[in-house]
Amino acid sequence: MKRKLWVLLLTAVLFTSSFGILTAWAAEADGSSNVGDTEISVNGEAAPVLADLGKADNFYEAENCNYQGKEKIYVYKDVEISVYPMDGVDCISSVYLKTDAAQTAEGISIGSDTAAMEEAYGEDYTESKGVYAYQYDGFTLTFYTNRQGIINGIEYTSVQ
Repeated sequence: MKRKLWVLLLTAVLFTSSFGILTAWAAEADGSSNVGDTEISVNGEAAPVLADLGKADNFYEAENCNYQGKEKIYVYKDVEISVYPMDGVDCISSVYLKTDAAQTAEGISIGSDTAAMEEAYGEDYTESKGVYAYQYDGFTLTFYTNRQGIINGIEYTSVQ
């Protein structure tokens, strides 16, 4: 009887530990970045984010063959946000981080190196000429680097 109890307890502990690890992996792939206190999530609703960030430094619209309607691009000092219409709601299709004032949810920003990127996201990426792309469910996270392996651009792009 004691042995069955120990096996049951050990199984519960292992399950709980495994669940914690799976939850941590999911957190690495949430598709969000931060500019100051504003959280920006790719595929999320644009209105609250744009209201939080205030008036854009530049704004333009472009035809987009992937979505019905025009894509809207909001350019700020630290970030560029592309928005697409979906069922009457503007959603974020891409987020491009331009300065170290903007960072991923895991703390990677312009000026970080590829070692920090790998520590935060692992080595499951494709790389071509200093461009590292991580594929997640619903979005791609891309890091652009210089020859020294320093990140000089970060982009979240919807794959919806």
